[in-house]
Amino acid sequence: MRNDTATALLRDQHRLILKVVAAFECAMRPDDALPPAHDVEAFITFFRLFTDACHHGKEEDLLFAAMEEHGMGGEGGPIDALRDEHRTGRALVRAMNEAAPKLSTAEAGAAFRRNAAAYVDFIRGHIAREDDGLFEVADTRIDGPACAALCDAYETVCRRRFEGVTMAHLERMAEELIESYPAG
Repeated sequence: MRNDTATALLRDQHRLILKVVAAFECAMRPDDALPPAHDVEAFITFFRLFTDACHHGKEEDLLFAAMEEHGMGGEGGPIDALRDEHRTGRALVRAMNEAAPKLSTAEAGAAFRRNAAAYVDFIRGHIAREDDGLFEVADTRIDGPACAALCDAYETVCRRRFEGVTMAHLERMAEELIESYPAG
């Protein structure tokens, strides 16, 4: 199914990511014990494979490249800033992943919670900047055949496997996490 704008699919993915982030935040309530190891692993896997490898990969490899082809690039501009933000997100997820096997220790648990809180704040702000800024511009400048080609390329990425995992599996994982840790 083709989307009607250059960022429709990415915006849909943002909504799913934000639901998982809300579940993650619920799972990480300060007064509660940390979630079971398999849930921690599932959250990290979702953030690594869905949010970063698939979603941010589409933005970096496809959307940002299309925007630059349409004259929306420029060194030190908003696209470069968002690429830097993607690196920040990767670093936070990597730090959580490194602490996860040692969560039974107070030091690792505290480091995990610190990085989890930072990631929640980071990803919400990042998504807001994309949805309310760069994506608005992209949707006005990339249209017609260029939009169709971009959306087709997104769909090709969505059919890939990420470390052997399909998008359907990652989406099921997200729904399970959302159901297990209902927000609000």
